[in-house]
Amino acid sequence: ERVIENACKELKYIANVAGERTRLLGKNILSVVVGEENSPTFFVLLNHFGDVIDDMMLHFMKTHIRLNPGTNAVISTHDRLQLDKKNSDLALFKDFVEQHKPE
Repeated sequence: ERVIENACKELKYIANVAGERTRLLGKNILSVVVGEENSPTFFVLLNHFGDVIDDMMLHFMKTHIRLNPGTNAVISTHDRLQLDKKNSDLALFKDFVEQHKPE
């Protein structure tokens, strides 16, 4: 909730800068909050007033996967499972962007 509130506050600040509200009128903006390595990545879709249209939290976007340097193959079963989770998050993010088509 706090991440979403801060994204809204920042967009409202930007939108109130002279000329920006007119430029942003009718457009949706995607705010991406990456955060620390072990924290989730947040995506907040806002309208030009800073109102939340949709949001999403993904946990495996920043997951580190170890690969075999010679073959680029995943080394362990754990890494393979992490890679599947990461790929799932990437697919969700792609669907989110395609659905909303932010600026």
